[in-house]
Amino acid sequence: MINCFDSKQPGVKRIWGIAAVLLMLQFVNTSFIAATGKVGTLYIVSFFTLFCCCVFFQQSRPIFLSRIHGWLIALWLFIVAGCFFAVNVPWATLWGGIAAVYLLVFFLITNLSRHRPDFARAFIDTMLFCGLLAALLGIYEYAYFHVCGATSSSQIPYLLPPDRDPRVSGMYGQSNLFALFLALTALAYIYSYLHGSLMSWNRSRWFSYLRFIPVTIVFLTFFLTRSKGGFLSLFLTLCGMLWLIVSKRYLADNRHARKEFFLILASLTAAFILSRLTLIAGIEEIVATRSFSDTGTNPSGRFVFWTSAILIFLDHPWLGAGLDNYRFLMNSYGPAAHDLLGFVEFEAMKSTFWAHNELFQLLAEGGIFLFGGIVFFLIRFFKNIWKHFIRPSTITNPLFFYSHLFLLPFIIQSQFSWPLRHPALGLLFISFSAILAAQYPLRAITLPQITRVAAVTVFICALIITGVLFMQERKIVDFKKEFQSKELETTLDEFSALAENPYSSYRVLYNTMPYYVIAALASPEDSFAQRILPYSEKLVRLVGKGGQWYDLAQLYSRLGREKDAETAIWKAYELKPMDQTIFNFLHHLNVIKASRATGRPIESFYPKMIEPIKINMLEPGDD
Repeated sequence: MINCFDSKQPGVKRIWGIAAVLLMLQFVNTSFIAATGKVGTLYIVSFFTLFCCCVFFQQSRPIFLSRIHGWLIALWLFIVAGCFFAVNVPWATLWGGIAAVYLLVFFLITNLSRHRPDFARAFIDTMLFCGLLAALLGIYEYAYFHVCGATSSSQIPYLLPPDRDPRVSGMYGQSNLFALFLALTALAYIYSYLHGSLMSWNRSRWFSYLRFIPVTIVFLTFFLTRSKGGFLSLFLTLCGMLWLIVSKRYLADNRHARKEFFLILASLTAAFILSRLTLIAGIEEIVATRSFSDTGTNPSGRFVFWTSAILIFLDHPWLGAGLDNYRFLMNSYGPAAHDLLGFVEFEAMKSTFWAHNELFQLLAEGGIFLFGGIVFFLIRFFKNIWKHFIRPSTITNPLFFYSHLFLLPFIIQSQFSWPLRHPALGLLFISFSAILAAQYPLRAITLPQITRVAAVTVFICALIITGVLFMQERKIVDFKKEFQSKELETTLDEFSALAENPYSSYRVLYNTMPYYVIAALASPEDSFAQRILPYSEKLVRLVGKGGQWYDLAQLYSRLGREKDAETAIWKAYELKPMDQTIFNFLHHLNVIKASRATGRPIESFYPKMIEPIKINMLEPGDD
């Protein structure tokens, strides 16, 4: 990317290389450099982007900007202001920094696309290959699951995560996110068949129809994800295209292209029928009973998530609760949202990181100003679609048209899921947005030398800060290795240090506390439980999921603090009223109280032929 801003203009290979790097980040699990693949992706993007900005601003050539850049900077300033009033200030600040990095990515790709218009086509062509590769990996995942069953380890290291569900989830490990990527791939194939690199096929012979095999594979894998949100986003987009064709606004003078489009729809139909043939294999019952296991989300549960976001907004109306702070408040507002709705069953009550609606989540996290800015962008986007593609009698610029279409699946699916919260998909959204922005009028600005020096200085400081944070991330990686290989009691010193560090506190507490509680309850000494108790209390104050309150209740009970244990278990019961394990523990506490009040042994309160209830831990991740 660096040399691409050289005034001598890079070669085609370099343009393709940039596109390949942006798209390969969708595949590679970068957990070898960070505690998780998502965090690793963020660090790669951050280092690379800041370094490219340093090089770019050292050059004397003009930069291209538009009003959209100014509006985005204004929205980012609202995010920064909200950090000071966030529920979790360190977490909101980190996400403010991530938003700044993605804003810089948008700036760089906008300028790259303006200097090199062929970058957009190279990006689309590269997506053809990457999307087909992803689809083939999805079919492999599907076949592997039904032949070998669920897996607890990666199917392909650093590429395909563990597969515990019949729904194809691809490299993201989540079917809705994978469906979005495949929908974008399908649009890339449609563009290439009608206007791009796949137009050159010889169509005079019967074997020319084999050219539709790649897009049929993509459609087949798309349907195997069984993503309702993905299906809706692709369906609405294709219906819009079909209407434009029928109304003769699109492909009106190109009979061969219209035929090609309907052949693609035939490929889609064939893929759908083939995906439904899984009924013959007798696996539909499994799929039906586990259709929400990827997301842990019942459809009616989304109403609770959305209402919780609105209630959070009402308490934080101006600057919001802080970017990505919904995860810290949802459990506090969930029961009130459930009671307010009245029609959502108790089984649908879940804990989640995201509101499963980006608009509602931004309303809760950014307040009325950020929400208003996003709504303004959406209105302008759809107004431009009306202005350029619906009101005119014909569409004359296919690339400009498809650049808008590529954003539609993101917009539609983000109303039911959380694709923009995934670092790799967020990068993909920014890339398509920047490619589109570069096709609108831009203003060339020549910055004075002192401004360029100041900008480079800021980026170098940002690189240093990112490096310091990365060193903290490596401490989490080192602790993770010790945590997995040693006795847990021997790792308490490292755990305590990370749990007190604002950078690592939330992630370390959230991911390790269930295991420490299990070890403490199994330990013959109370000292282990006593030492981790403050961290369990800190976790419920920070997040407060039902399983975390249950863990805290067990620690209190182990240390003889029965009144505190009862208070904690009632909080767990409020959040997970259908959980039998929580009910058993509550019943057990009542039996202990009754035994103490009457002097009768605990065993006498249970039927003689039934053993006393065994109190078991919730397995980590059950919540």
